[in-house]
Order: sequence, then C-alpha cells, then structure tokens
Amino acid sequence: MGIIGANPDRGWAARAHIPAIQASPDFALTAVATTRRESAEAARGRFGARHAFTDPASLAAHPDVDLVVVTVKVPAHVELVRAALDGGKHVYCEWPLTPTAAEAADLAEAARRAGVHAVVGPQARYAPAVDRARHLIADGRIGTVLSAMLYSSRSILAAMELTSGAVASVHLHDAEAAFPRTRLEIAGTAGDLALVSVAESDPWAAQLQIGRMALHLSRPGEPGWQEVPTGGVGNGLPTSAANVARLYAQLATDLRDGPRTAPDFSTALAVHRLVEQIP
Repeated sequence: MGIIGANPDRGWAARAHIPAIQASPDFALTAVATTRRESAEAARGRFGARHAFTDPASLAAHPDVDLVVVTVKVPAHVELVRAALDGGKHVYCEWPLTPTAAEAADLAEAARRAGVHAVVGPQARYAPAVDRARHLIADGRIGTVLSAMLYSSRSILAAMELTSGAVASVHLHDAEAAFPRTRLEIAGTAGDLALVSVAESDPWAAQLQIGRMALHLSRPGEPGWQEVPTGGVGNGLPTSAANVARLYAQLATDLRDGPRTAPDFSTALAVHRLVEQIP
C-alpha cells in the first residue's frame, strides 16, 4: 500500500494509519507521498517504506502499490482519488469523501468503472461498543426502536424521521466548558442503549472516530444503566488506530474472499446526500 499525506511528524496518517498497518498481518507499507521531498524521504525512513514521492500520481502508478490510502484534507480528495483510480488501484479514502454529494457521485461512478474496491473511513463503525450496539438492536434486545438522540461537539441541531418510523435528533455544539463528550441514546419498546465517550485527557477523544466508547443498557424493571461488555481487543493500539485497524482487517477480507462489505464510495454517497438534506 501507499499513503498520500504521510507526514512523518504529525497528522492522521502517523497517528492512526501507520500503527494500524504495522500491526496488520495483511498489508505492508511500500510507498509514501507528501508535498515536499524532505518530508517524503523522512517519512520513508521513519515508517519503513520502500519509495517516497512528491507526485501522488507517480505513487498511484507504481507497480509496488496495490492500494492507495488518501489521508489529506478533504478539498484535495477528488484529485488524489482520481489519480489512484486512473492507476487502477484499490482506494481507501478518509472521511468525508468529498466536499459535495455531486463529487461523491462522480467518484463512486469512477470507482465502479475502474472495477476496484474503493472504501471510505468511517472507522467508528468498527468500534467494539458500536458493533455490539448494532447486534443488540438487530437481535431485538431493546424491542422496536422508537427514537435516537445524538449529543456531541460542533454546532448543528437537526431532527428527522427514519424510514422505520423512529424519530432522531442531533445536537452538535461547541459550548461545553469541560472536555467535549459524545452520547448517543437509542430508545426502544423493551429497553434503551447509550453509547458514551469515555473521559480521556485528549479533548479530541470525544469524537466517535477517535475516542473510546462505552455501551450501557437500561431495561424496564432494572435499576439505572448497566454497562455492557464489548470485548474488542485492540492489539495494544490506541483507540484511533485500533478502529482503523479493524477497517483494514475487513478490507483485507473483502479483497481476499469477498463479498465486499467495508463501507465503499456508494455508502459515502448515500451519507453525503443525507447530510445535504439538513438545512
């Protein structure tokens, strides 16, 4: 694999992707690319890659690269992902895929035509607490879902009705004096679930993609919330890298065995279209 945006000193690649790759039995880092020759060579040496590039298209075209990982800021995603697709390579692009749904639609179609596996990085889907909550809901442990409420940091307030008939509300804000936190409550006819960020010293850890989440269950006739064991050993990795590692593991399974179940560009397009419906 080759990583575009592999800053040797900081950034999401160094924080999450590199540790995840180094712990993976399925992938090997063969190439890195940054905008400057000095940092590209430093990244090659620090991360143990074979090749260093300042031109992303050259990385994507190299025969030692089967999978291109894009970890730069969103405005550059379209150009870089297209370079990878033009090179006939599989792609893992960080979320959000593009600035707009229209651009996401173009990339989803381009990936389909290229015949490659192109995935995005909503790594929180693979967090143990999120995965456990998904299975509890599917197994009917809280009955029919009636509502969901997400409380987190940013500045958006939204309400919606889901296709199932349940209602959902989202309150994203920047007003907390203490460390930011995230809480997702899902109410059902037979119980409630709560996904709650675990307090850590890093304020960014409240984000689902980065921080550790605990899962709690409340049922009629039982006192208060009870924490639900979630398992999910992270191979000694920090939470941010462990969730990325789980997505890489699913991607490896997709590429080796199929079917392709990791969130792909069509998944990204559906989410982009949903977000653009919010005023």
